[in-house]
Amino acid sequence: MLDFGDCEYHWFAYDLAIAIYHTAQTMKPGPERITGIQQFFSSFIDGYARGNPEITFIAQIDDFINYRHLFSYAYHSVFSDPSQLSSGQLSYLQDMRQSVLDGSSFLGCSLS
Repeated sequence: MLDFGDCEYHWFAYDLAIAIYHTAQTMKPGPERITGIQQFFSSFIDGYARGNPEITFIAQIDDFINYRHLFSYAYHSVFSDPSQLSSGQLSYLQDMRQSVLDGSSFLGCSLS
């Protein structure tokens, strides 16, 4: 079940990237994560294309997933009170910061 409450309903690639991004966050790092992301993406796009066969924007999906990662980092950096975060949350935020600075792909693979 996906909650589309975060969708902006403007760039279809961004709306899909939000679902893919948050699904990927639930998966443990490692090779199985990449396989799981690719399987989810394939099934998700197959279902999406049944209702909206115009999916040429998929070529941009990786950029929008990385944009979501940047947006998430910026949002949590501004609106989170570090004194209220657990050490795990602080570590995760630091990892997000480092990946943004490194310019690395959030997923670790390309979907487009």
